[in-house]
Amino acid sequence: MKEKSIIISGQVPDNYKLKRIGDGSCGICYRTNDNMVYKEMFSTALDLYSQIKLLSQFDSSFIAFPQTILYSDKISEENFLGYLMKYFDGLTLNKLGDKIDILKFIRHLKLLEEEVRNISLEGITFFDLNLDNILYSEENGIRFIDTDLYEVNLYSKDVNLQENMMELCNAIMKFLFNDYYLTFRNERLEHLYTSCGRNGQIKPSDFLLEFIECINKSRNTNVKTLRQLRNHGFSYYLREC
Repeated sequence: MKEKSIIISGQVPDNYKLKRIGDGSCGICYRTNDNMVYKEMFSTALDLYSQIKLLSQFDSSFIAFPQTILYSDKISEENFLGYLMKYFDGLTLNKLGDKIDILKFIRHLKLLEEEVRNISLEGITFFDLNLDNILYSEENGIRFIDTDLYEVNLYSKDVNLQENMMELCNAIMKFLFNDYYLTFRNERLEHLYTSCGRNGQIKPSDFLLEFIECINKSRNTNVKTLRQLRNHGFSYYLREC
């Protein structure tokens, strides 16, 4: 299924919906037999129809935008069934263990940050960027899914980029530090941390690399995993970083 719109007689066949993979407030997601994701929308979410049509004009290797819109019998808002999007392999951040290679995660994060910049300048604003909607695998990197609450042309380009970087940073920090708010005696780290989350002017990868460098120097260690980052960070950031 590659067309932007597909008309189906009745409902999407059950044999096309290979496996149920997620439920949300707007609909149910199924992995399909052609390795896509079909999101079957609830009738209560029809107000998203116009936005989903706009979002289907965009494409990304990092973000699962709606690709194909499905209708029952004819193309109209009343006959809107749902949409298809890319299937990305990986675990959601809230299910990811703390043994991951943190430096590899940061390398993937840098690639994502560049894509966030590009998409932001095209007019996309992120919403609902939570840990359930961010996937990670060491092979494929960081991916955003379930994007139908995103908006198009809501802000100017500069404001949009800043808002999206704030969303990204806050999601990443929530994942890395279990929703704790950190405070640093090191003025440089405090500036990087607050500038990332509060106004989106600093990339989260830049803060993380400097934080790890500080830990390594002050503790004479070599942080390689998320577990080590958390353990050393929570134990020593107030005193020595």
